[in-house]
Amino acid sequence: MKDINKSFWNKHGLIFITLLTFIVTAIVNFNVRLYGDDFFYACFTRIDFDYFITRHLDHYMRANGRAIVHLFVTVFLGINQYFWAICNSLMLAGIVCFGAKICMGMEVKEKKSLIGYSAVIMAVTIFFLDPNLTRQSVYWLTGSFNYVYPIFMLLVYWYLLSRSTYSNKMRWYVPIIGFLAAATVEQASVMTFGLTLLMLLEKRIIRKNKINKMEILMLIIVALGMLSVICSPAVFLRASIEDSPVKGFLPLIKHNLIKQGDYFMFSKIMLPYHMLAIVASFGVIGKYGKSISDKYRWTKNLAVILGVSACIGLLLQTLTGKVLNYYGMLGRFGIEAFIGLGYLYTLIYAGILVYKNKFITNNALPIIAVILGFGAQFMMIISPVFGPRNLVYPIFMLALYSACIIPRLNKYGISAICGCLSCIVFNLPWLLPIPITAYMLVTANKGKYNKVKYKKLGIATGYLTVALVSLTILIPTIKGYADNAVVYDKNVQDAKKFIEENKKGPINQKKLPKEIYGWVMPYHNSYYSSYYDLYLGFDKDYEVNWLE
Repeated sequence: MKDINKSFWNKHGLIFITLLTFIVTAIVNFNVRLYGDDFFYACFTRIDFDYFITRHLDHYMRANGRAIVHLFVTVFLGINQYFWAICNSLMLAGIVCFGAKICMGMEVKEKKSLIGYSAVIMAVTIFFLDPNLTRQSVYWLTGSFNYVYPIFMLLVYWYLLSRSTYSNKMRWYVPIIGFLAAATVEQASVMTFGLTLLMLLEKRIIRKNKINKMEILMLIIVALGMLSVICSPAVFLRASIEDSPVKGFLPLIKHNLIKQGDYFMFSKIMLPYHMLAIVASFGVIGKYGKSISDKYRWTKNLAVILGVSACIGLLLQTLTGKVLNYYGMLGRFGIEAFIGLGYLYTLIYAGILVYKNKFITNNALPIIAVILGFGAQFMMIISPVFGPRNLVYPIFMLALYSACIIPRLNKYGISAICGCLSCIVFNLPWLLPIPITAYMLVTANKGKYNKVKYKKLGIATGYLTVALVSLTILIPTIKGYADNAVVYDKNVQDAKKFIEENKKGPINQKKLPKEIYGWVMPYHNSYYSSYYDLYLGFDKDYEVNWLE
């Protein structure tokens, strides 16, 4: 039999999945057009360089502190949009590549087969993203630099930081990358600083290694990057004038705990990522449960009880949307807290088992991912503004948690289990025979199928099933943006022809046929009407009629 280390998957699995991610997301990105804030930021490049700088300085002082992010936004709005489509696809592919490398840690060379499977989990994380989320973040020029770019920079920095702290060789450029990762947006800024602090504390307190001067300098530089965003003048100004859903600070926290708790725990947006994380955590508990001493056996039993209870409650509420409706405010909050804390305890408990048993080389990764993911969500409870887009950061932290654990449990048929659950969650029963067969191949202990090649086939088939489900879910997004692009381009062509022929009176424009596959247009919010007119080249005397 051909040596496994010479197989295509071991040699090129990571590259193949990364390239696949680039191609699939590029198909969507090349059909994305300008929406909402794109029309506003496009005005920054309409005059000269002095005007460009002046607008950015004013924006930093009055709008928000995301200076670097909006520099990228305005630069890409000033050039052909196809450059952004390529850039965004590269960043999404980079998230897959660096996410998989982080999951393997220092084992990249020794575990080549596993890194490809980690890449699969990172890729399906992107393909599973709900259009209610992607329209605000991923497939939108301004949104992509506020969400995709920060995640990409965070993972690049995480990869470099992980290698530096474990090898005790700090490269000069790592603090610079750390600053750039921190100087993005509020959630990512705090996560970047938190990552740096947690990894240095783990190195000093747990591994008993000294922290060198370069690492201290790096922490300071990352802190400065974070402060440049969260302490900018615009943040305080915006906080003072932003409309709040309720009056008062404590009522706001109470409102956000319930609303954001529903979004984070019980929305279908989050369901595939909770599914992967729960399977990963139970896999670890099952693997190491017997090795726990009698003195601490209760911790395992508690994790199983809380985890199973949380899992049942989470699935019932998410899939039916009715369970919590039978309870009052206090009862609803109590049940949500029980499910959320039970879920959190299970993830952290599994993370502790990973660390204690040295399941992976960068064994603090699962715990850090959970802390950063839940922390990114928890920090939003003081924000008066919240939407599905804010779930991007916890989603990718749960993806890292799953991607570093699941491939190392392949021999237990865990990929096939994920495949079965994916088919059930997304109501694709016709695919179920595939992962069921895969599970039987992996777990066969007798007969002609008890061979390595069949087990490997079963493992690969499990991952293939999850990938097929995710691509099936993505197809409507691909088609939706393509259909909208046809109408959008026709509107632009009609506008140019209208101006060239020097026509008078109102111009008719057609609304996008599938609004979920695109962000805000002027007919949703009149604030953007004047900027849309400037984008098309209309003067103030023109009137646009939006037709169904």
